[in-house]
Amino acid sequence: MNTVAASMVLLLVFEARIAARPQSDSAPGKDNLIEQARQHARAFRSELPDFVVNQRISRHQQTSRDPGKWIADKTLDTELSYDMKKGEQIKLLKVDGAPTTESYLGLPGGLTSAGEFGAMLGIILGPQSDATFKGGKHSAIRGEDAVIYDFKVKKVKRNLVLAGLSREPQVVNYRGCIWIGAEAKRVLRIELSLDGAALGSQISQEDRTVDYDWVTIEGQKYLLPVRAVVLLGIAYKVYLRNVIEYVNYHKWEGKIKLVDPASN
Repeated sequence: MNTVAASMVLLLVFEARIAARPQSDSAPGKDNLIEQARQHARAFRSELPDFVVNQRISRHQQTSRDPGKWIADKTLDTELSYDMKKGEQIKLLKVDGAPTTESYLGLPGGLTSAGEFGAMLGIILGPQSDATFKGGKHSAIRGEDAVIYDFKVKKVKRNLVLAGLSREPQVVNYRGCIWIGAEAKRVLRIELSLDGAALGSQISQEDRTVDYDWVTIEGQKYLLPVRAVVLLGIAYKVYLRNVIEYVNYHKWEGKIKLVDPASN
């Protein structure tokens, strides 16, 4: 057994709420594109309880002895549903292709994370977020013109279980970049990084990236996550990375296909 997998059991779970005061809609200096994306994000979250999606999670590990060399670990197949009140609900279906009855959040031997599907939008664009934005340069992403903003958000509440030991929820700060479609007025990509230390010096790095694309569910188009990458560094010695692919979105038994919005 890989010694890193055997010794490190990590669980990161975002909470959708932020310990911050709500911003006033009349606050001066607001960017119209960000406010439009905020409105779409709220609508997105309100629609999520009806959605179910399969995740394929590829785990990787790296140590300071072999920088840049990622070693493949387990592959997890899960089913994820999202409820605005309960948050993400994830059911583990298979480990390395074999059916399992183990709990997803209790699975040992690597990095287990939640929050990439819906909570990250709430952290940055939710009604209680005090995120600050700057920038506004244009760039293309998957053929769409996007406006990129740097952001910082303080007092994000999230849970952490390290080496099987439950801890009290932490309040931490994050920074990152957000891509907003100039035409769609919706989030196309989020990059989120821990801003400062967590658990003293044990957590040396925490990065999350989520890419959104158009999907069609029962004849309606939505911008939903299609890929996410989560990276965690422990004391600058061990790095764990999960690559998450989202496939087979469906509403009950509805069928799904990726669509090109330019063709509609």
